[in-house]
Amino acid sequence: MKRWIPLAALLLIGCADDTGEGEPLFGDDTLLVDDKGNISLSQSDSEPVIFTVPEGASSFAVIMTGLGGTAAQPATIKSPDGTTVFEVGATPDNRSDAYPHVQTTMVPVNPDVDVVAGDWEFVFFAAGSTSADIQALYRVQSAGGTLDVNAHFVGLEVLDASTAPDDADFQAVMSQVASVYSSAGVTLGDIEYFDVDNEAYAVLETTAVGSNELLDLLEDETDDRDNRAINLFFVADIENPGSSRSLLGVSGGVPGPGPLHGTKRSGVAINMANFIATKEGGGDMTDAVAEASLITAHEIGHYLGLFHTTEANGEALAGGTNGTDPIGDTPVCADSSDGDGDGVLSSSECSGADGSNLMFWSPPNGATTLTSGQRSVVSRNPVVQ
Repeated sequence: MKRWIPLAALLLIGCADDTGEGEPLFGDDTLLVDDKGNISLSQSDSEPVIFTVPEGASSFAVIMTGLGGTAAQPATIKSPDGTTVFEVGATPDNRSDAYPHVQTTMVPVNPDVDVVAGDWEFVFFAAGSTSADIQALYRVQSAGGTLDVNAHFVGLEVLDASTAPDDADFQAVMSQVASVYSSAGVTLGDIEYFDVDNEAYAVLETTAVGSNELLDLLEDETDDRDNRAINLFFVADIENPGSSRSLLGVSGGVPGPGPLHGTKRSGVAINMANFIATKEGGGDMTDAVAEASLITAHEIGHYLGLFHTTEANGEALAGGTNGTDPIGDTPVCADSSDGDGDGVLSSSECSGADGSNLMFWSPPNGATTLTSGQRSVVSRNPVVQ
């Protein structure tokens, strides 16, 4: 059967050999990697690929790398008892979106999906002919733990790897981020500091899903990292193609590939333009710190598996797409909330729903709410140890 869907489809020809429950990654017995090797992909449904989830796993991520510009994703995902938790074109229990270059599917991104030990069946497909290296990461520990950080600085005149550890304003940003995630039982752990010498990456000129500076930055500057940590890139600006307004932040994927480094989706970028301008101008840093911490926490949320609770154009406004995540306890702002009729749902218009949620499409400063379901998801991402 051929499938035709926007941005997606991934196919594996042949059934991959099961390599068991995996080997420790980074020498850590709580994080196992199960390598399925390289598999050819096309537009038709693949033969099933089996991932044997071990006892005690709280989550797992299936990651495809080397896709090139061809978008790919699972067609179906079935749990060991045969329950379909994801199917393209159907309302998913466990959402998985198509991406080119690198695609990650995490189970669960909805706490209603139980991670049980046994053989999970994935069927894949792609938008065209390509191939991918496929592996699974099994997180064999209970929810919660520590999130270590690799902090990278790109073209920020008054902030770099040597000054950031003692910079009160930057440390206030990270302290506020830590406060957000502490509610989910996730402690911000060790922070390692790095400078990115390539000034071409200071202003990211494109962030489309295809090949671009953002993806090159994430790949090139994380290739030699060897720790179980999330990569954060603090950049001078992120230009938004086709718009006069910059992007505030962007994640390599939703979710990202966990603790895997050296891929085109291994991290998130945070726009520090307002923070740096305020700092250079000697202004009050209160709002700039709040904004930078909000952007950082929001993009970390994406990387750990959280989708927007509501998109700017809602479910129908201006031809919008369904912007809801699969988590049952996250409120969704109704299209009818668009009081000014401009086709954009603002946080103030959605104040009675999810306008104060961290993962609203454009949360205002101070919007740091995470629901119980959202906290459950981020606390089980494989990068959290």
